[in-house]
Amino acid sequence: MNKLLKSILSVVGMSLALMGCTGDFDDMNTDPNNPTPGSVDPKFQLIYIQARGIPYANQWQQIDQLMISTMCEYSANDGLSASDYNIDSRYVDDIWNMSYTLLTNANSLIRANESNPIHNNAVQMARIWKAYVMLRLTNCIGDIPYSEAANNIDQPKYDTQKDIYYTIFGELTDAVNKLDAAATNNIGTFDLIYGGDAAKWKKFANSIRLRMAVRISNVDAGKAKTEAQAAIAAGVFESDADAAFMTQGEDKFSQNPIYYHK
Repeated sequence: MNKLLKSILSVVGMSLALMGCTGDFDDMNTDPNNPTPGSVDPKFQLIYIQARGIPYANQWQQIDQLMISTMCEYSANDGLSASDYNIDSRYVDDIWNMSYTLLTNANSLIRANESNPIHNNAVQMARIWKAYVMLRLTNCIGDIPYSEAANNIDQPKYDTQKDIYYTIFGELTDAVNKLDAAATNNIGTFDLIYGGDAAKWKKFANSIRLRMAVRISNVDAGKAKTEAQAAIAAGVFESDADAAFMTQGEDKFSQNPIYYHK
């Protein structure tokens, strides 16, 4: 009888102990090294997508010199680039993989924080940076997945270059309107380009918009004029002090202007 009683008490004791631990299951099953979107400050994602959006020296050589310059026949038969449009797939892969890695992370940042006013400026900066990088891709490739890409869709559709341009015109305009230059700068050095200065990001976005307008001026003069006038009125680059630069390292490539890409 005593053995039975002891067994019963042991089972009851273990049950109570387990019941007392159930409140810790969520913490125990959450990987601190694999945070979910929205669980971290978006400035940590912002610095990542900025760094991923600019080709380092060897990537720039492959994308700009060995792919774009060859396709435009700026260079050919020089021992390094391929002539007759015989482009090495690695060079296309570079810009493709870099752009969609950025788009995936930018969309994650935006979705997780767009309803939180504290992180409003980080979201708008991510939208502008995404526009800059994806414009570079469509300028190189043409039609690409954009509207459905990096949005949990297995086979995103290819958007026409025209639709991408017109969508980004709207995105840049909206981002500029929502950026708050008077808000507390809670990004600081995690913004590798402007140090969290929203006013400078506005000029950057408007300048991208102006460049886009120039590029479509021969195919849609009316739209180009409307967008160019609106961008200038909202404020574009006026001097070198406005230029967008990113420091990449203590070497000869350390100061790279981000507007040099084709």
